[in-house]
Amino acid sequence: MHLLLLLLFIALHFVNQVEMNSYERHTLAKIPAKYISYSHTICAYSAFLVALVVGCYTHYDKIVRNEYFGYPQNLMQEWFPSVSATTGDRYPARALFQILIALTAGPRFALVYLWYICTTVSTRSKRLGKMLLTIGIIRTIACGGWVFITSTDDHSIHDVAMVIYLLSYTMYALFEWSLIFYDVAFDAITSSDFEKFELKITHRDKIGLEEKDVA
Repeated sequence: MHLLLLLLFIALHFVNQVEMNSYERHTLAKIPAKYISYSHTICAYSAFLVALVVGCYTHYDKIVRNEYFGYPQNLMQEWFPSVSATTGDRYPARALFQILIALTAGPRFALVYLWYICTTVSTRSKRLGKMLLTIGIIRTIACGGWVFITSTDDHSIHDVAMVIYLLSYTMYALFEWSLIFYDVAFDAITSSDFEKFELKITHRDKIGLEEKDVA
């Protein structure tokens, strides 16, 4: 659904360019683009941190287990939960994580589109902009794949969607978490790139033929 909305938004953008001269625009509201980046960062970090805290509090002994090690027999080998176990294995951490990630989807798709606009304007290369737009959409859908299809639901599909991440063992679990936080931090930096951008909500009035002729 979010993908369809994004594609519709992009299509409307190009249609508006064609019809720009046929309408008089009245700006109803302006949203600085940097706040899109802020909202994405807050929702994304909240999702992972809330899941980690709640998961450790409610099911610590279960989410640190894997097929080789468990708690408390192998505490030295396996003491920190993996991302998959924390966010997808147990309620209520799983539910809270999925709700917060769902809230992140809107700002995420908006960021992808803003990256397309920013890249096209700064580099004057629509090809590069479209490439980044495509990559951004694919990565966002892949994120949704491993978030809403947990390792408990279908381990294979979950692993394919999470192919850019490592397996769930303690020596890699900390690094796995760091990858996620670095990824979100990178998206947060976009707020500086979007300082000069803003989203506008406008009302369009059809310009009469007489007015167009005078113009």
